[in-house]
Amino acid sequence: MYSIGKSIGILNRQFNIFLNRELAGTELNATEFMYIGYLYQNDGIMQDELAKEFLVDRAAITRILKNMEEKGIHRGCGGYAGCAETTGD
Repeated sequence: MYSIGKSIGILNRQFNIFLNRELAGTELNATEFMYIGYLYQNDGIMQDELAKEFLVDRAAITRILKNMEEKGIHRGCGGYAGCAETTGD
């Protein structure tokens, strides 16, 4: 039986594999790449809003942003996720 949900899930996994391969020479992975783009377009967004937008819990957002800060590709400022600058010249 055909399942659109299963097909979407497979497509999403394949896209993430592809994107991770393309980003292999950078410090970013597919998830971080997605967040960086969203943060760039939504400067000043709160972490809670980011969690709602991506349908993940706030703890996941906090972990991802912390990891990006440790890599030096994002600078957070309090509870705001998007008021940060991306680094890299």
